[in-house]
Amino acid sequence: MQFRNVPYYETYWHRVLGIYKQERHRINYKIEYYPTFHTQKKCCNGYKEVSNKCVPNCFPDCENGLCKAPDTCECFPGYSISTEEKHICKPICSNGCWNGECIQPEVCICYPDYFIDSDGYICRPNCEEKCDPNNGYCVEPNTCGCNFGYKKSNESEMCDPICERECINGRCVEPNTCSCYDDYELDVNDSFNCIPKCEQNCLFGTCTAPNVCTCNIGYKPINESDCKPICNQPCVMGVCIAPDICNCIVGYKFSNISVHVCEPHCEHECINGTCIAPNICKCNEGFTFDEDDETRTVCKPFCTFPCDPNAECTAPDRCTCHEGYRFFGENDTTNNISAVSNNENGTICVPVCKKDCVNGKCVLPDVCICEEGYDKVWVQMIPDNIHSYPCTSICKKVCDLNGNCNAPDNCICNNTYHNTKIQGKYICQPSCNINCEHGTCEAPNVCTCDEGYKQNEKGRCVDAICHPSCINGTCTKPNVCTCYDGYRLRNETICEPICESSCLNGTCVAPNTCRCNEGYFEIKNDNVSTCASTCSRNCSEHGTCLDEQNSCSCFFGWTGVNCDEASLCVYETTLDSILLSSITIMNETNSTLTKSYDNAPLCYQCFDSVDNATLCFVIHSDESLTTPTVGCFLSTELPCYRRPHNNALKSSSSIMGLLIIITIAITIVATISGYIIARKCRKQSTILIPNEQINSLTSDSDTLIMRDEDYLIEQ
Repeated sequence: MQFRNVPYYETYWHRVLGIYKQERHRINYKIEYYPTFHTQKKCCNGYKEVSNKCVPNCFPDCENGLCKAPDTCECFPGYSISTEEKHICKPICSNGCWNGECIQPEVCICYPDYFIDSDGYICRPNCEEKCDPNNGYCVEPNTCGCNFGYKKSNESEMCDPICERECINGRCVEPNTCSCYDDYELDVNDSFNCIPKCEQNCLFGTCTAPNVCTCNIGYKPINESDCKPICNQPCVMGVCIAPDICNCIVGYKFSNISVHVCEPHCEHECINGTCIAPNICKCNEGFTFDEDDETRTVCKPFCTFPCDPNAECTAPDRCTCHEGYRFFGENDTTNNISAVSNNENGTICVPVCKKDCVNGKCVLPDVCICEEGYDKVWVQMIPDNIHSYPCTSICKKVCDLNGNCNAPDNCICNNTYHNTKIQGKYICQPSCNINCEHGTCEAPNVCTCDEGYKQNEKGRCVDAICHPSCINGTCTKPNVCTCYDGYRLRNETICEPICESSCLNGTCVAPNTCRCNEGYFEIKNDNVSTCASTCSRNCSEHGTCLDEQNSCSCFFGWTGVNCDEASLCVYETTLDSILLSSITIMNETNSTLTKSYDNAPLCYQCFDSVDNATLCFVIHSDESLTTPTVGCFLSTELPCYRRPHNNALKSSSSIMGLLIIITIAITIVATISGYIIARKCRKQSTILIPNEQINSLTSDSDTLIMRDEDYLIEQ
């Protein structure tokens, strides 16, 4: 720190004659201290001074590089920073040095027992003994390895190929590749199996060795290369083509008794004859060739005596009547004679009717012709349950459709029909054993129901039809329902349940059974169901919840399921009101009146509704009022009643009054405090005190001193 004299201009008083003061001016000096500075250069941290220059400092020194920043090296071209030691730059060999070390950029030196390859960066191992030149290589110094698919030979350093399976009749020459021995060839289905070769194919045999055939089972050799099948029995009129299998020669077929015997075959079956050569038949004894058969394969029987026109020769000297005919003897009148005869004098065949021809004659098989007086028609196809052929009698008058003519000019009704005279005519009507009420007997024991009815399981028309079906009732007439007990008809086909309680707050789902809405529960009283409130809203604070019934018991003046409907309101006035001159007023009140007054809404403009029947009472209060207040209960159904205002309004009025009083009090206190402070401020004085007098003032304990820049102020 240095100092210097600084001139300044000052004003002073000079005494003249010892009595007067004269103002004068002069130049004076004062000592002024001031700091001095000088500059000293120094290298920053991480730098050192070299030849009056600050250069970055690297410790230890950079190898193969330059220090470009504190402890940061920059490598020479061809070098890169080491990951282990940041101050060492290692040479770069772009292709790497395999089994060697990079000593200079792009220069490798091999480890011992390795030599550099022609590419200049791969060091290959050196094997003193030569490895297999084709299938092996030197994997590490003095150690040979084999290529994939080869293995080391046990006898030398050569590599032998590997085959997954043993080569049969051959040797493994390449990985999974077999080479067959002489006179063997590779099996097309198995690449590891060599099979022998035979110059000629082995017919029905197998080449088991070079040029050696072995016959299959069931065959025997014919020569060196061929085998033939063996049949245990000789093939008659056939050739052995496989072991114990014969093949018939042309025109022959196997016999039914043996597979080794072949018999002549005729394309057309020899009927009543024998096939003696291919397509040549011979008739049996008593038979002869049919003249109409050009194939000469059908032999028919021969009868010495001719048969009846309604018969044919079915066997040598034997006639058979045609179907529907029988032989007729000299004294035979029945239908029980055989249809086959050996009568040397010939035969007579007559038609057969399986059922008796009543009032008629059998003229053809199962065909009758009626006698005179009966319908002369051919009668056939009679049902099995009718034991005779009916010849219908002829009636001059036409019989009813449900009757028949049972004799000439005599009509009778069919079974299950009865004769009824309608308009002078006899008509056969069907008979029904069941009662066809609500229907008509259209056929025997069959009723057809009238419209709107249907048959029951017994066939009677007693079930009426209603569309739609009756719900909770029975269909008693077409589209007319009769309801069950406890139900009533809503429309023609729907019956709805009846609930005596009308199910307020619920739905009637069965007679006197309610399904209550949410928030209500069912109560049964004399089998009558009602829905009661579940006190879900705490009875609106205007009642008590009865736990056993889970319903509300409302206070006086309130009603509704949740006691939320006011039945009374309070009209307030003073005891000296002229309206109360003729009204009876209760002076004493009980808890019921007090609670009802506290919770009831207020009435407005209801003075015209107050009369001697109105319940009025004095409202007692802790407040000292000059004139007591009187409350009167009025019905909420009166026209003067307005929207409810409960006792909360009265409570809020009291609270508002209290708040107003507190506010006025606070205002008065604040005004008085302000006035006192203003009076005190008028008496205060402000004193500016130089800095030199601070010490003397601080010793006075009755004075409060505050510092404001160069002056002290006394307050």
